Amino acid sequence: MKLLKKTAAVVTATSLLAVGNIGVMPRDAVKNFMLSVSAADSDIVASGKFGIYGDNLTWELDSEGTLTISGKGDMDVWEYSSRVAWSSYDSDIVSVVIEDSVTSIGDYSFYGCVDLTSITIPDSVTSIGDCAFAYCVDLTSVIIPDSVTSIGNKAFCKCESLTTITIPDSITSIGHYAFNSCSALTSITIPDSVTSIGDRAFAYCGDLTSVIIPDSVTAIGDDAFYDCDSLTSITISDSVSSIGHSAFVHCERLTSLTI
Repeated sequence: MKLLKKTAAVVTATSLLAVGNIGVMPRDAVKNFMLSVSAADSDIVASGKFGIYGDNLTWELDSEGTLTISGKGDMDVWEYSSRVAWSSYDSDIVSVVIEDSVTSIGDYSFYGCVDLTSITIPDSVTSIGDCAFAYCVDLTSVIIPDSVTSIGNKAFCKCESLTTITIPDSITSIGHYAFNSCSALTSITIPDSVTSIGDRAFAYCGDLTSVIIPDSVTAIGDDAFYDCDSLTSITISDSVSSIGHSAFVHCERLTSLTI
């Protein structure tokens, strides 16, 4: 947040210097002027247009670290985190509000936003892209709405503070490495709609204690629960026809496995 505070300070100081050139203001007038400057000039510190169509969405970052995304349609599918529209402000983002009518969260959208603690996802969103929240190490909880059908590869990889995640019945696929290294995640409920669990989807989730895999799942990927060393029990349904290589390797406390 240092950059945001510095921006506000520079704006205020510059404005006061300009006032000083035209005369001395009474104390109350100076106070009211500073409040006006703060509200009008330093609240939004950065903004822009983006989207899969070039300008169908807008973004604004305020001085409190809230990034608000508005408009209609899909986000860009970025190839790298450095190409994301607000990448210069990654370390200043504390919360994200995605407004209704935004239909996707693009690849790498919030990758490496290390101070991000909360995210609001509307019912209009149908997909969460690859690496969308990867390395958001301060993110503690996420509620995914019923509209979302897919969670991309590495979508929440290395979210080390994530303790709870709500996966709705609408989800049909969980990508490779989707929750890899979410070391604080204690439990996960996989809904009946999911048909496959990707490679290393929950690998290195060291606090995960139990998993129930529903009848809808037919395949468990390679290393899916690799090194989940707190996992004590797992139930695999009759529908599962393949279990990937090393799916439960280093699950040293696993005492009950029902297949």
